[in-house]
Amino acid sequence: MQLKSVSMQTAAGNYIKSNSLKIIDSKDMFLYANLSKTKIEKAQSSSSGSSTHRSSSGRSHGGSRGKF
Repeated sequence: MQLKSVSMQTAAGNYIKSNSLKIIDSKDMFLYANLSKTKIEKAQSSSSGSSTHRSSSGRSHGGSRGKF
């Protein structure tokens, strides 16, 4: 018997024979956990009422007095 040429399919359903699988329960089980921590520096308070912060892109934002 000679095998048919096959190509990769985009969905798993293409590999299952019709009405041959019934999933009755599913759950996620994580075997490993990766935790990364990044220290966030505290902004120094000032009496002027202005504050700045640095975004993840490295740009500095804020700094206006914002008096109303």
